[in-house]
Amino acid sequence: MSQPALLGQPKQRWGAAVAAPVVVGLIVVLAMFGRVQQWEKQRMDAELQRQAATLAHALSERFAQNAELAQAAASLFRISDTLDRRTFDAYADDFLRRHPEIRAVSWAKFVTDAERAAFEARGRAD
Repeated sequence: MSQPALLGQPKQRWGAAVAAPVVVGLIVVLAMFGRVQQWEKQRMDAELQRQAATLAHALSERFAQNAELAQAAASLFRISDTLDRRTFDAYADDFLRRHPEIRAVSWAKFVTDAERAAFEARGRAD
């Protein structure tokens, strides 16, 4: 029965025969680790981009809706000659109930100096 080639060799030669496959295996594992790490980074970047695009679209839609609501309120003021505080409060209550992201809508009627005393008296009476 013959002995394996390494067993008949001096121990100094064993190091090269054992170290070479270990080093090659280590290089292959490190190369694979680097590539997998690169793939994972690309996947995470793509996921972040997708989430950011989704959020940006949702925010854009919400801002557009709120701008449209502000335009609707402006139109209400323009077309109504008899808009008073109570009518506005009813409008604002419904408006705020349907749009919780809007925190406040206030009544701020433009009043000239000549109308000021009468306007304040009406406000106190309300």
